[in-house]
Amino acid sequence: MHNRRGQSRVPFVSVSSLTRLRVESTRDIFVQDICRHGIGIKSPEEFQKGEQVLVQLVFSANPRETMTESILGEVVWTNPPQRGIHYSAGIRFSRLEEEKPKLFEYIKRLENNG
Repeated sequence: MHNRRGQSRVPFVSVSSLTRLRVESTRDIFVQDICRHGIGIKSPEEFQKGEQVLVQLVFSANPRETMTESILGEVVWTNPPQRGIHYSAGIRFSRLEEEKPKLFEYIKRLENNG
């Protein structure tokens, strides 16, 4: 399989939400992996390459704290449903380090420990 990303992703399990900016519809998604440049998701809804989205990412920075961060991204690849259930998509973040430094550092730690 061709590697579409420039950086390895680390496993990251989260049920988060995603808003399609052009139609302002929000849906729950399953985040399966993450890196400083983006996330891999599963969704019952199909996305279009180039589509702009807002991800409400839910994660635990430590055992006592759950955080939610809103991150703008772009759908950079999609795959049809596997076993007829969920579509896969890759979402690239463009300004994570500048706009969400705490999340950027958290992901960086995950990558270094992975």
